[in-house]
Amino acid sequence: MKRKKIDRNLFNITLGLMAEQPWLQDLNKPLLSLLEECTYERQQTLILELLREFEFLDSIKLKNLLGQTVNQIFNDWGLSDSNTQIVAMTYDDSADSGQSLLWSLKPLLARENKQPKFS
Repeated sequence: MKRKKIDRNLFNITLGLMAEQPWLQDLNKPLLSLLEECTYERQQTLILELLREFEFLDSIKLKNLLGQTVNQIFNDWGLSDSNTQIVAMTYDDSADSGQSLLWSLKPLLARENKQPKFS
């Protein structure tokens, strides 16, 4: 199968993106394959723009953001655990990342002696 050429400018943008988004460095071959599947350069540009805006959360960053969420709910907004319900919205009954985040919030809330309802 003949490989499509990627525009030099687009290739340089891709290299820059990999420097900005270190998690992409191990995915350079799949990323280039994806870009080769595009019919138009604007499709390639859209993929790269979306990836540039994506934020990868490692466990440390996730824990910090969850702590900020707890702080915002109870300190900034002044909500009480007796009238607060935290809900994970899902399309179906399958477990997904929303429900996983609820489980991750529970120990942080317990440390703050907060027990809102979860669903």
